[in-house]
Amino acid sequence: MPTVIFVDQLGRTQTVLAPEGGSFIKLCDAADSPVPFHCRCGNCGTCRIAVIEGADELLPAQRQERHVLDVLGLSPPDHRLACQAQMHSGQENLRVKPLGKRTPAPRALWVPVAHDAETNEIRACPSDRSMGDILISGTAELKVGSVILLTFRAPVEPASGSIVGRILRVAPPGANPGRYMTAIELLEPDETLESLFEPVGTPRPP
Repeated sequence: MPTVIFVDQLGRTQTVLAPEGGSFIKLCDAADSPVPFHCRCGNCGTCRIAVIEGADELLPAQRQERHVLDVLGLSPPDHRLACQAQMHSGQENLRVKPLGKRTPAPRALWVPVAHDAETNEIRACPSDRSMGDILISGTAELKVGSVILLTFRAPVEPASGSIVGRILRVAPPGANPGRYMTAIELLEPDETLESLFEPVGTPRPP
């Protein structure tokens, strides 16, 4: 019976004896682990974990899990999605650390975005230009349901890092070709983004 050791964002540990094999997400639920979950079906990346020790205690990642990890710039066996991982019936320690942030409820924001044909980059367009660029990566096109990363680039402080989101809606370009009003669900909390854009549920900004 493997021993699973959860390491939270503050470095605190929680040790759980795991059944012989089976679903890792069920173990997380039963133990009230520090791993955050959202979609629970391998689409959002909220439950991504770093495998610090004992990667062989998990069965190899399947196609959907590998795809979402690739979007997030991660790869197995050093990183996994807790909702998709299945455990071996081993005897060793498995030590993992959640990379996602716990949030009570996802927030959705109206985010104007623009596609730069010259660089092939997609960027958010905050009204406050002093915030610098907010690069949207993980997708080559604005497609509803796509999991994306919103990453600040200088001159903003790098503390926010990359925030995981999902595209909920894309409005037609209208009179401004190459620019779209997009509803993006933040799968992790970020005060800076929430201060820059209007929440979905308010009238859509012009």
